[in-house]
Amino acid sequence: MSATLLTSCATGAEQPEINIEETELASVYDGNWPLVEHVQLDIFQSMMARAQTMMISACMAEYGFDYETGQESTDPAPLHGLKYGVESVDVVSEFGYVSPSLIEDAKVTDGTNLTEDEELLLYGSETPSMDDLELGGGQFDPVTLGGMKIPAGGCITWASLQLEDENTPPGIGARTGEVDLPNRLIWEADDMFKADERVDDINEEWSVCMGESGYDYNSWEEPREGFERDINSSPSELEVNTAIADVNCKQDINMVGRLFAIEAGYQQYLLDENAAELDEYRTWMSDAIRRYEQIISTGGNGSSPLE
Repeated sequence: MSATLLTSCATGAEQPEINIEETELASVYDGNWPLVEHVQLDIFQSMMARAQTMMISACMAEYGFDYETGQESTDPAPLHGLKYGVESVDVVSEFGYVSPSLIEDAKVTDGTNLTEDEELLLYGSETPSMDDLELGGGQFDPVTLGGMKIPAGGCITWASLQLEDENTPPGIGARTGEVDLPNRLIWEADDMFKADERVDDINEEWSVCMGESGYDYNSWEEPREGFERDINSSPSELEVNTAIADVNCKQDINMVGRLFAIEAGYQQYLLDENAAELDEYRTWMSDAIRRYEQIISTGGNGSSPLE
């Protein structure tokens, strides 16, 4: 692992000066993202999704319907994904520029092939104003199902309300359209990252390397966009060879490690600037994770959409 100290040379009135340590990194999955790690955001979002799925299934079962989403994974999904493009020669040799995870996601049927009654129960007949809904539910749709009341907004909205409490911070849960603070800061760090001159310099190095391999691209994002296709189709020889050259050039210049170091540096800067508020989020999220674990382990929280 190298530790080259770099100072931000970005221009722009809003751009802070940051010092970072460059790191050898083969994949963004191997990096520790400061904002994500500080509040356990990846674990929180994964557990929330699993608990909500559990509550949706419990709600549908109250009316005699089976509902499965196909979401079986218990591992938290990396929030940043393949942020800087393809990274593995082995993967691109088989899949080209289509991520294997997208192929797997396409196999999951979530909310498809529903009967008319199942769709009504899942989504409700109308979208209610979240400001009018109380924690835990208790409000009903204007349309009934076989003479039975159904929750306002359907089982999806009811399940979301089961996951909230009176201390739920802004931007989390079913009752707000705001973006929560951790995610907002992640996006802000991304904007700072994109405005950093070093990102352009690294991209130029990659472009030169690709040119030496016989491929004319100005940005690492271009080849992925140029090979858009149906995810169930096989990649062409040209796509595979281009993707292999792409990965090799990234590895030759430690592109992933250098880009990660810059963006993680901005995340750390924003974490330090917003430490008190983020600590409050971390406390609530830790409590919420424990509540979600309880829901998942017991198959629900004992509530009924009919109450």
